[in-house]
Amino acid sequence: TAHTNDNSLITTRTGIVNYSSAITLSTPMKMPFVLKETQFFVELKIEGGNGVNYPEVFTTRIPVIAKPVWRYFMLAGKDNPCLSNDPRRETCGGTNDTDDDLWIYSPDNKLLMNKASYNNGNGTAFCFQLDTNGNALNADNMYMRACSPSTVGQQMNLSGSSILKINGKFICAIGDRNLNSLSAESSCGGSDKNWSWGPAQ
Repeated sequence: TAHTNDNSLITTRTGIVNYSSAITLSTPMKMPFVLKETQFFVELKIEGGNGVNYPEVFTTRIPVIAKPVWRYFMLAGKDNPCLSNDPRRETCGGTNDTDDDLWIYSPDNKLLMNKASYNNGNGTAFCFQLDTNGNALNADNMYMRACSPSTVGQQMNLSGSSILKINGKFICAIGDRNLNSLSAESSCGGSDKNWSWGPAQ
C-alpha cells in the first residue's frame, strides 16, 4: 500500500473460529511513512465466548518492518534527467553519489525528500524547495531546506500523471541542468515536463 501517515492500520474483524481446523486471517494494512527501516508490532487478539462473556483469549504480537522506498525522480527524456540534492539535474547515480539522486515523496505533506541529505544532515535540510519566479527565460532557484509543509516552494503537487506543479506552476527543464516554472503547460515541451519515478534502489 502507498506510504501514509494514517495511524489506522487495520479494521476490527469478527467471526466464528472452529478449534478443530486451522484458520487464516487476512486484512489490509496501511504502512506508515518512514525515512529509515522501522519495526513495529501488530497485535492480534482473538476472544472466544458466547457473545456476552469471552473467557478464552489468545493474543500474539506480529512484527512488521516498514522500509522507505527511495527512487530516482527524473525527466527521462533529458541528457541530465535525475533531480539531485546539489540541487540540479544530473546523470542518474554517478560514481559514489547514488544517494544524492534518490528521493521519497510524502503524499500527506506533499514533500519531496532526499536520501543523502537525510542521512548526512542528521534530519535537517533534506526537503527540496523551488522558488517559482514564473519567468520563462530564467531558471528558478533550487534549495535543500528543513522540511516545512506550509512553505509554498516545498509543496509538490504530483497528482497529475507525469506532471509536477509547485505553487500552481508547471515545473519544466531549462538549460543543461536547471528547472523553470511556467504558468501554462503548453509552454513546456513533452520531454521537458514529463516527470517519472525510477525503480526502487
